[in-house]
Amino acid sequence: MLGILGCGNMGQAIIKGLKSKKRAKIIAFDVHKARLSRVKKRFRIKTARNSNDLVSSSKVILIAVKPQDIAQALRQVKDSYSNQLIISIAAGISTSFVEKKLGKRVRVIRVMPNLAAKVSMGVCAISKGRYATRKDLSTVKNIFNAVGITVVLNEKQINSVTAVSGSGPGYIYYFLESLEQAAIKLGLSPALAHKLVFHTAKGAVSIMSEGDSFSNLIKQVASRKGTTEAALKYLNSQKFKKTVNAALERAKKRAQQLSK
Repeated sequence: MLGILGCGNMGQAIIKGLKSKKRAKIIAFDVHKARLSRVKKRFRIKTARNSNDLVSSSKVILIAVKPQDIAQALRQVKDSYSNQLIISIAAGISTSFVEKKLGKRVRVIRVMPNLAAKVSMGVCAISKGRYATRKDLSTVKNIFNAVGITVVLNEKQINSVTAVSGSGPGYIYYFLESLEQAAIKLGLSPALAHKLVFHTAKGAVSIMSEGDSFSNLIKQVASRKGTTEAALKYLNSQKFKKTVNAALERAKKRAQQLSK
């Protein structure tokens, strides 16, 4: 039984992905009773009366609460914990943090998924804690392979991955929103602007699946002295790539701060 503690956006995304694959028996708990009731009805899963009930009913516990709430969540389950495998998806929270809070030789696997797990296209970075076994790692890979792709890496790299793929969907949506707003300023209706941006993005992603490099894809669109080249030259003059680099550095720094 997989126990999911926390049913926010990411918790629900994982539940949805797993249920679509019919790969796991799930029990869930969330401190927000109305949310838990909606999740139970929507996904037709079991729910626990409290966090301790969840822990005692589960072989694997996935903690999907916000980073600022994880210390309290761990305190609440400490007494009922009895060597179950712990999976933490809280951004910036290290495996050693979980080990210290539970005060035992706890088996912890840290995972950084992203929102695309909701449609089984997530990117999930996995790092093994001090006491976790290879079997534990295999268990977690099997869980998250059901909601996307998995990459196993050293925990020292995971804050960088958080800044790239964990937060990445947010950057993409932000850029698409900006594109939509710019289209409206060019005189297009909001409905038409949204339709054009949505289908342009969808088509561009489909072409990416053919495996060509981003540079070559750009060249296919940006013909010499054409409209795309004019726009890209302006972005370069505004140091667009430098801004993106700085933004990811900020995200990584924030992930590091959350672990303290």
